[in-house]
Amino acid sequence: MSDSTPAARLPALLPDDMTAEQREFAATFTTGRRAAADATFRLARPDGVLIGPPAVWVLQPALGMALQHLGGEIRYRLTLSDRAAEAVVLVIGERENSAFELFAHTQAAEKAGWSAEQIAAICAGCEPSGATEEELAVLRLGTTLHERPLDPDEYGDAVERLGHERLFELVTLVGYYKMLALQLAVFGVEPPEQKPTAPPLDKFV
Repeated sequence: MSDSTPAARLPALLPDDMTAEQREFAATFTTGRRAAADATFRLARPDGVLIGPPAVWVLQPALGMALQHLGGEIRYRLTLSDRAAEAVVLVIGERENSAFELFAHTQAAEKAGWSAEQIAAICAGCEPSGATEEELAVLRLGTTLHERPLDPDEYGDAVERLGHERLFELVTLVGYYKMLALQLAVFGVEPPEQKPTAPPLDKFV
């Protein structure tokens, strides 16, 4: 095992220390789309040690594989816009005090087109200037869903704005990233470097 660990409560598992099943799982993050040169953020170190959620998932590769498949569908196949989805993930990361989620999804939000000023506003619980009405609607709903289910009036409004399909996507996204925040917190998973997650809001107001 390496002395440097991406999860405070777990050893850093090098490929040579993995079972065959764990190595097969780890290859999902060291090859292919998630390891491509244009990937927004990496989930494995150059030495093959997994970071972020996969550092936990590798403990149970079959379950981890199911979670990474779900994560891939949520990252790459939603009909919600990337900007709207990333705004909601930032809210969850901030409210759950999840340093890794903020580290990773600040980068993803920038790639989706949010500016530093807009990201700061979202993380501060404010509505970002320049957002579309649909993005604001998704952000408001996602913020509510992080705290509680929708009441009947809110549900009716959500279906009218988004439709059943995209509301289901949003509920799934919120539940998934809340689950990740809990996993990361329990096992002490931190970002690979201390990169600022967002500039202070007072710099822009």
